[in-house]
Amino acid sequence: MKIVWLVIMMSLGVLNQTYGQETSTWKERISFGGNTLVTISPVFVDISPLIRYKASKRLLIQTGGVFNYLKPKKDDKTRRESTSYGGRFGVQYHPLSWFHLYGEAEGLSVMQQSPSLPKERRWQWNPNLGGGLSLPAGAVQLQVTILYNFNYQPNFSTYPTPWIFRIGVMKR
Repeated sequence: MKIVWLVIMMSLGVLNQTYGQETSTWKERISFGGNTLVTISPVFVDISPLIRYKASKRLLIQTGGVFNYLKPKKDDKTRRESTSYGGRFGVQYHPLSWFHLYGEAEGLSVMQQSPSLPKERRWQWNPNLGGGLSLPAGAVQLQVTILYNFNYQPNFSTYPTPWIFRIGVMKR
C-alpha cells in the first residue's frame, strides 16, 4: 500500500510542474492505447486498454482496465482455467527517448489457482516495476515492457510467473 501512495504523491507533484516550453492543452496531452499479450503454452491472454496523460516531456501517468485469461497445460495439475479482471495505475519515466522505466499498482480480482483447493475469488494487489523500449512507428508508439510482480503468489496469481512481459501500442 505504501507503494501506491508513493506513486500517487509523485504523480501529484509532477502535475504541478510546467509542461516545458510547449503550450499544449491538457486535452492534447491525453492519449489512448493499450497492452496485449497472447501465449500458446500455457494459453494466456492479456487485454489492457489504457489512457495516459503526458505530465512532462519525460513523464507519463496512465490508468486502465485489465482482463486476463489463463488455460494451463493439460499436464499441469497445479493450476486451473481462470479469468482475472481489474485495473492499474502507473507512472512511466523516459530517461532516454527510446527507453522507459515503469512502475504500477495493479488490483486484480483473481481465482484460486490450485485445483486441490476450493474455488475462491479475491482481490490481489500487485506492485509491478520494470522497464522497456519505446519505439516510434508513425502516429503510434510501440512499447515492449518487462515487469517484476513483487506480490506474486503461485496459488492466486493469474500470471504464469512473477515476470510480466507486455507489448503495447499508444497514440503519440
